Amino acid sequence: MLWTENPIEWYHTWRYVPDAFDKLGGLWPLHLGHNIAKSHYTNGPRQTTYADIHVVMEGRVRFQHGDQTVVLDAGDLFCKYPDTPYTYAAEPSDVPLRMIWLAFDGPQVWPLLGMIGFAPERPYQRQSVDQECSILLQQMVRWSHGEATERMMMYSWMYRLFHKLIPVRHSGSVADWVQRGIDYMQANFMESIGVSDVADYIGVHRTYLTRLFTKAIGMPPTAYLCKLRMEQAMYYLRETQLTVTAIAHSVGYPDIYTFTRAFSRYYGMSPRHFKTYNHN
Repeated sequence: MLWTENPIEWYHTWRYVPDAFDKLGGLWPLHLGHNIAKSHYTNGPRQTTYADIHVVMEGRVRFQHGDQTVVLDAGDLFCKYPDTPYTYAAEPSDVPLRMIWLAFDGPQVWPLLGMIGFAPERPYQRQSVDQECSILLQQMVRWSHGEATERMMMYSWMYRLFHKLIPVRHSGSVADWVQRGIDYMQANFMESIGVSDVADYIGVHRTYLTRLFTKAIGMPPTAYLCKLRMEQAMYYLRETQLTVTAIAHSVGYPDIYTFTRAFSRYYGMSPRHFKTYNHN
């Protein structure tokens, strides 16, 4: 690897200049780097206009944010929030301080940092980097030393890292489960999903999910899923020139016959009659 040396460290940084396409998204990378700090390494006080996550790979670092100071070890990480001053420096250790960092920007920065578990008053995480995440970080660094010119590859690395850093939440309240089920059906009702898919997504048994839904919103998930499909089907029949077969496939039904039976039960007339009536 090619390193640049200055009075306080050896480092390498890959820099990226986002264009108009990047800025159509919620997040975009700015730079990826890593270093080996010298014993007198210090950085700051300084601030940036973007977010910057530093992962401690080896050694120890003293991190100061506001009037608070913490010492972080290998496996810990800290985040430099936008427009906030920070200072960090190497702490005495058996091995030199070594860090990997990723800087990024975009309108989703603040929500993402919250999902990872950062907060402005506590911009660090302890022991959040497992072996798999560490391997991913090392792969990112090796990639940055090579032909690091492929935009989508960088996005792939970036989102894989965020996926690893966001903690898995296995449980939630009944209201959370119901809302997650509603969100899942609203996002996917035009596909051929069923209640079992919703239950699998939430992580509860289908029978229990049905009981929760019926109590919370007054109808079982089968009825709610049907309602979403029928409302979308009515819109297509009334406002578009799509055929009934195309509409059936577009709202998650495998064929026109299954769709026609469901539509007729829901509205009291067949989709062909409804379409003819509304286009005359």
